[in-house]
Amino acid sequence: MAANAKGKESVKNNATTRAEPLFFYLLTHHGINLPVKEHMGIPGRKYRFDYAWLTEKVAVEIQGGVYTKHAHGSVTGILAGYRKANECAKFGWRVLYFTPAEMKSTDTIKTIKAALEWTEPQSRRKKSSLKNSSSEAQ
Repeated sequence: MAANAKGKESVKNNATTRAEPLFFYLLTHHGINLPVKEHMGIPGRKYRFDYAWLTEKVAVEIQGGVYTKHAHGSVTGILAGYRKANECAKFGWRVLYFTPAEMKSTDTIKTIKAALEWTEPQSRRKKSSLKNSSSEAQ
């Protein structure tokens, strides 16, 4: 178990670790491939996604400490989370946020599955490919 600066066991790490086997079971039960753990998805940054599906660029972050005002629940943690979310969006990642308790919920699994199955609308893809083609031609 990871310890924080004061030597106390990390609440998020402990709760997430306990919930992970059921989380993985629910994912496979719903036909979802298991994610990569602790993936560094942003070039040049130390950010690590708790769980990531690389092909789909979907990540899951487990937000521990939201009720205790530690880590993700503190002002500093919330602001750092905003910066991280913005960086992820710049690189095309869709990040879903859950608490450790939500890892055991079928609603969470359905949300993840929907995100993994989502495809860009056809009209958006045409505009994007036209934009890329015109910039490549220049």
